[in-house]
Amino acid sequence: MDDYKTGNGEDYSRFYQVIEKAQEMLTDVSEAVRTGRGCNEIFTGFAGVRDVINDMEGELLALQLERCLMPQIGKNQEIINAATVLATKRHGALIAIERNQVLAGPEGVSIGGTAVDAKLSAMLLESIFYPGNPLHDGGVIVNQDKIIAAGCIFPLSEKHWTEDRKTLGTRHRAALGLSEVTDALVLIVSEETGRISLAAEGQLYMVSSACDLHHRIFDLSRVDTANHSSPCYPT
Repeated sequence: MDDYKTGNGEDYSRFYQVIEKAQEMLTDVSEAVRTGRGCNEIFTGFAGVRDVINDMEGELLALQLERCLMPQIGKNQEIINAATVLATKRHGALIAIERNQVLAGPEGVSIGGTAVDAKLSAMLLESIFYPGNPLHDGGVIVNQDKIIAAGCIFPLSEKHWTEDRKTLGTRHRAALGLSEVTDALVLIVSEETGRISLAAEGQLYMVSSACDLHHRIFDLSRVDTANHSSPCYPT
């Protein structure tokens, strides 16, 4: 399997195995078409190929999350600590981590909001998103170790409103919308379920629990990400 390792040591052997399996299944389908077998056998073969490809897509998205997105948020442990508490209490939250593109002010894409310009801390984030706080319904913008603004309105994703109107709330649509038009990494805490998710590059990544998020980020933050600095593109 060493043939499937890249120059920086990443092992993609499992993806090649899936590709080879899909190729074998496509060959079987092609043979079924050539020999005039029944339609049911052909359709079943194509369905099997689709399932294999979907499994590979899921693994690629997980790999992108762990190697390209999590290390970015891992630098902001205060955010993780706040998200863990907020999720436990089911206090909804929307936190945008500014990267290269400006999010607030005349040059940004967010609307309104109140300038905070305070040192980033879990306690301050928890207080902002405490129910009843005038700023808790909007989004918070964070840059490095500072909270730039709170109560911001982010652009809503029209794409996901069309596709997932029954499953996505306003916070998730706002997170996805912002991630579609900027390079921001956006963390969402659902007040209905307490689930934590991340939006980046127009993709939504669900985390199994707040505890799981905390431990995974702790582990990944210790990994040297110098070899994973190239842009990550969603499938």
